[in-house]
Amino acid sequence: MSLLSAELAEGEPFPSLALGAPFPASWSPLATVLYSSAQARRATDGGTPATFWPSLAMADVPAAFSGPITPKLTPVVAPLIQGRDFLNDQAGVTVTPTVSWRAPTTGVAVAYRLSITRLNGTSRPTDFWRILTPNTSVTVPGDILVAGSAYVLELQALSSVGVGVPYAGASVVSGVVRP
Repeated sequence: MSLLSAELAEGEPFPSLALGAPFPASWSPLATVLYSSAQARRATDGGTPATFWPSLAMADVPAAFSGPITPKLTPVVAPLIQGRDFLNDQAGVTVTPTVSWRAPTTGVAVAYRLSITRLNGTSRPTDFWRILTPNTSVTVPGDILVAGSAYVLELQALSSVGVGVPYAGASVVSGVVRP
């Protein structure tokens, strides 16, 4: 549930608001900043695209966001799938490819989450897997990818795992991957 959401142009100041306190006094305020950009991927040429949202996200106490907001964590650097450019479409990868990357240039990632989505020709893919690792590479287990299917992978750097603040995450989305 979002109590307030605002889309602002770059440099546009956030409007002044007076809000009541809808939560118990024992709850601490929390501020969240999210920047994302739609990335469409198609299972087949001319098929219905599925939309993915790579993002930069941060959550902390409101005082942490005074002044200009800058990312606390940036995406991974130079991601590869089976030694090939992760960001471009890749055909002919194995069903157990290794995905590797370098750590973000800003912030410290304590873990990385690789999300794998099988494209099904609709805007709402139904098959989805996640792999969490503290390492800068992971090999996809043999029971996930199927030869002849199309997939999109999202690789997210995480500043923490679980619930709590401060939190930062930053992700990149692959091209279409076809084993």
